[in-house]
Amino acid sequence: MASEREFVDGTGWISDESDFHGSSKVRSMFRKRCGKVAPLERFSSFGQLKAETVKSRGETGSAGNHRSTSPSSQTKSAQSTSEFLGPLSQHSVMREGDGRVMMLGSASDETARNASDAGHSSDSDSHKDPAVWQSGAEDILTFLRRLPVEDPLTNRVGPWLWIRDPGRVRKELEVQKKTDLTSFARGANALLEAFKSQETQIKSTMQDKAQATITKKLKPYREQLEDDLVKLAVDSGITSGKWMLFPSPDDLPRTWRLVAEATAADKLGPATKVATHDPSSTKPERVICVYTFDFTDIKDVRRVLNELAELGLCGPRDQRGIFYKADAWTYMDFKSDNPYKIKASFFSSRAMLKGEMPDGVMGRMLKG
Repeated sequence: MASEREFVDGTGWISDESDFHGSSKVRSMFRKRCGKVAPLERFSSFGQLKAETVKSRGETGSAGNHRSTSPSSQTKSAQSTSEFLGPLSQHSVMREGDGRVMMLGSASDETARNASDAGHSSDSDSHKDPAVWQSGAEDILTFLRRLPVEDPLTNRVGPWLWIRDPGRVRKELEVQKKTDLTSFARGANALLEAFKSQETQIKSTMQDKAQATITKKLKPYREQLEDDLVKLAVDSGITSGKWMLFPSPDDLPRTWRLVAEATAADKLGPATKVATHDPSSTKPERVICVYTFDFTDIKDVRRVLNELAELGLCGPRDQRGIFYKADAWTYMDFKSDNPYKIKASFFSSRAMLKGEMPDGVMGRMLKG
């Protein structure tokens, strides 16, 4: 799921007139995979949108029965998807920038491997990619010494270093079967465009009103958009998310070591990653993402946060704390200043560690 080197590739903003949302790669993938979205004014509710999406998918599948699928076309499709999927499509890890999907612990359209545990299939490239911890061939300290995060030259292996919890392969496979990224892409963009259309209409009829009055009028529509996007993400199986840490350059090696060791020891989530040196970035901090399978599993999200707190990486008295962002929000390029004024994060460490109810869409979900 951004130009800030936070989560996925997605440089730049787009205008309100754009057909799709996100980076140029995301918009290109949407157009190729989804075709032309039905007229936006038709989508007045999530239920109606879902029905149209299912109908469209059925029609596409019927037409597809008359076409043969060659290995080369499958590879192109996987590469196109990899450009959109970002860091962790549920439980799959992509080496961004090289056009390959690296499915860790899940079936894929790319090459598959035989996992050493429980006979599950996963991507053989994960055993070859130097940016990924090779759990069967090296201990975690060897990996950290092999690729020191503070060394700018470590970026020779790619934009991210990855640690995958080898004990979560079975869970990864179960979640993979429920993921429908195409439906989410189609539905989310239709919902976003429908909201922009509604917003334009309301603003045109309230030109003589104060901005505060317009904002109040739009609030229920914005909340409905957030609720519908969350429901769509859940129904499409796009439920992964991550706690994000931004340690200072001096504290980066220590923080990454603590997170990496905890992930390898099955204390956190299915995977963690850290950004390697980016010579084009003007920001000194680099992000560390600690993933969970399901943002609706508040107990697990809190468990991972508590582990991070036990490591001394966050606390209820931190001035700012850390934040949890859903991959669904990353895919839609929802930053803090997004044009929909949708809150970019789902949870904050300060509130959760104090036992406070989250605000925004997750607060409404828990109350409902």
